[in-house]
Amino acid sequence: MVYSAADTQDAEFIMTVVGQGEVFDPAATYASDMISVSGNAFANSVKTYVSAEDNNDGTYGGAYWQFTVPGTGWADIKLTPVLALDDYAKYDYVTVWLYIGQKSGEADGVVSIPFGNSNFHKRKVMTGEWTKIVLVKAVDGMTGNTADNVFHTGWLAGNETSADSFNFNKFITASWAANTEVVRIGEITGKYFGDQTAQSKVVFDPSSENVASSVGQDVAGTLTTTGVENPASDGGYSGACVMWTPPSGGWGNLYVRPTDGVLQDYFGYAQLKVWIYIKTASGTPTDYEFLMCNQTRCRQKVKTDTWVELTIDFGWYTDYIGSNTGNSGKPYFISQKWTGETVYIGTMTAYTFE
Repeated sequence: MVYSAADTQDAEFIMTVVGQGEVFDPAATYASDMISVSGNAFANSVKTYVSAEDNNDGTYGGAYWQFTVPGTGWADIKLTPVLALDDYAKYDYVTVWLYIGQKSGEADGVVSIPFGNSNFHKRKVMTGEWTKIVLVKAVDGMTGNTADNVFHTGWLAGNETSADSFNFNKFITASWAANTEVVRIGEITGKYFGDQTAQSKVVFDPSSENVASSVGQDVAGTLTTTGVENPASDGGYSGACVMWTPPSGGWGNLYVRPTDGVLQDYFGYAQLKVWIYIKTASGTPTDYEFLMCNQTRCRQKVKTDTWVELTIDFGWYTDYIGSNTGNSGKPYFISQKWTGETVYIGTMTAYTFE
C-alpha cells in the first residue's frame, strides 16, 4: 500500500493482517520465518510448505509446513507466535494441528509430546494421522486458580515449588525415533470457550458392567463396585459411584482406569472432570488434600463430606493409564495417607473443544 503527498517522497507501508486468535498461520507470507527446528534429529532436515489446495486430507485440509526427521533423539520445533505473549491471555485454549508420519513399511505408534516443554501440556499423538491438540489454561487443584495464559510463565500448582513456564523454543519437543519420517504443523489458534461447543466422552462409568476390572487398590481396604448408595444423591452429583475404604493410618493408593475404550481413544482430549466425595467419621466438611496421578503439581484440596467435581489436565491421566496398564504398581490415580476416610468416585468425563 503506497501513500504520497505534495512535496514529499512516496512512502510505502506494509500492513500485516493477523487472524483472530492467530498463533501460527502456515499460509501467511511470514510463516516460514516463524518456525524452525534444532537438535540432532533434525540435522539436514528438509523444510517444505504445502498449501491448502494441495492438501487433500479428510481430517485437516489446511496449509502446513513439513520437516523431515533424518536423525533420532531429543530435538525441537521452535515457534515464534505472531502476537506478543500477553495478547493470548484472553483466550481459554489453543488448538494445534499436528501430523507425525512414519517411514514406509513402519507400523504406526504413539509419540509423547510435552508442548512448550510444559508439565501442564503433555499430550500423546498417534502417528499416521492428523491430530487436533487442545491446550487449555492450567488449573491448580489446591487453590482452584487458573493460569492467566495457556502459554503461562512461572506457574505454580499443587505443592510443587518449581515454577513451570511454556517454552516456545521447544513448542514441539520429543525423542524422535528412527522410524519417524516427517512432522507437519498446521494452524495454531487461540479460542474462547463461549464460542465453541465442548465434546465429551465418558471415561469411567461406575454403572458399567466391567467397572470391577477398572478399579483397584494396593492395600487391604474395602473396594465396592456394585450396590453402592450415593452418600449425597441430593447434592451436586446424583449418579452411580464406587466406594473405597482404605485402611486407616497408612498410605493407600487407588487405581481408576477407563471403563470404555483404550488409551488411543482419548488422544485429543484436553481436560478430565472427576466427581469425588470423601466421607469422614465426623461428617463435618473440612479441607482435605491428596495426590493424583503421582504428580506433585496435580495435588488436590477439596471439601470433605460433599460432592466435588475436580478438573485436571488430561495429559496427567493419559500419562497414568499409558504408564500403568493394570491396577498395580506405579503410577497411581489417587494417593494419600488415610485416617479413616471413605472415598466415593462418580462419573469421570473427558472434554475437548473445537
